[in-house]
Amino acid sequence: MAKTAYFDLFGEIGKADEFALMFGASPDSFIDADKVNQFIKDNADVDTFEIQLRTHGGDVDEGYAIRESLIASGKKIIIKVVGYCYSIGVVIMGAAKKENTFITADSEYLAHNPYFPDYSVGGTAEQLQRYTDEMLKIENKIAETLVRDTGKNLAEIKELMKQDKPMTGKEAVEKGLVGNLIDTTKKNEFKRAKAVAYNAQIINLKNANKMAENKEVATMLDKAIAKIDGLFKRIKPSALNFLFTDVEGKELNVEREDENVTVGDKASPDGTFTLESGKVITVLNGEVTKVDEPANELETLKKENADLKAQLESLNKAAEDKKAEDAENAKIMAEVKALKNDLLKIKASSNEPERKAFNGASKPTPKTDEELKEEIRKYRKVK
Repeated sequence: MAKTAYFDLFGEIGKADEFALMFGASPDSFIDADKVNQFIKDNADVDTFEIQLRTHGGDVDEGYAIRESLIASGKKIIIKVVGYCYSIGVVIMGAAKKENTFITADSEYLAHNPYFPDYSVGGTAEQLQRYTDEMLKIENKIAETLVRDTGKNLAEIKELMKQDKPMTGKEAVEKGLVGNLIDTTKKNEFKRAKAVAYNAQIINLKNANKMAENKEVATMLDKAIAKIDGLFKRIKPSALNFLFTDVEGKELNVEREDENVTVGDKASPDGTFTLESGKVITVLNGEVTKVDEPANELETLKKENADLKAQLESLNKAAEDKKAEDAENAKIMAEVKALKNDLLKIKASSNEPERKAFNGASKPTPKTDEELKEEIRKYRKVK
């Protein structure tokens, strides 16, 4: 007599996520090839594996590993979708021949193009191009797998994946993507439905499924919040690294829990850094040794104003002194010119004999303007 082993594949495809486990997720909510291979080993003496499948998808490589392990077992594989089968889940469904695949009318079926989570991709243009090339390879691999599993042509499958829209189990059967529709109104056609965990998600309508999922998500969020509160109470905040850029463009790293740098903080590199705020930080041997705070802005303005006032007074005094000096020089020059004119007149009125007295003798050297100025100054003093 043929023997059948039953296995429920419910959850996310992939290894257990440590982060999710920390916030209350159960290890049983993850499906990986190790669990499937253990099931195969434990049931080596049976002829048929009947698998109930409900998943939103997950890791592509793990999904293919599960599919290939089931096919390689050599057993007759029957797969029944109860609730929903999304993403890489539809590839796992193909471990069974199409005629041995089943889905309830109100379950959901979704095939779509693969994608990277938003936070996981980054890099240069060349690196992003490699990501794109790899994604296209995975996309083609899934499309070609579904072509073999369903008998549909490649263009139909690619269009289906591109649309990225879930359909009901009834629509999936009508489109030829799944072999058989389970009539949940007949007791004997799907007798294991009552034994399935979360059976409200198996045979109820789509809205009931969504409500159950939302409740489960809310429960997980409550657990996550409680975990976070507990961690905040237990964990002492670690030092943060603050990066400063000074007025010359030099960067300074300071290890602190806040931005208020103080003497003794660990910092690098060594040197003196003047920040835009006016604060001057000195670092020696990897430690802040001096912090000069900027002067009070009002006091700085007052000092600058006093300095400017003193400079203005000095300039005004210099201008007055220059003006007085120029006036004095002008007066002296006028007197020099008058004296010079007087001398010329005296010379012109002298008689000839007197003029001849100088003939044959060296003439006196004419005095310069500066010498005449000096004589006038002495004359003034005598008077």
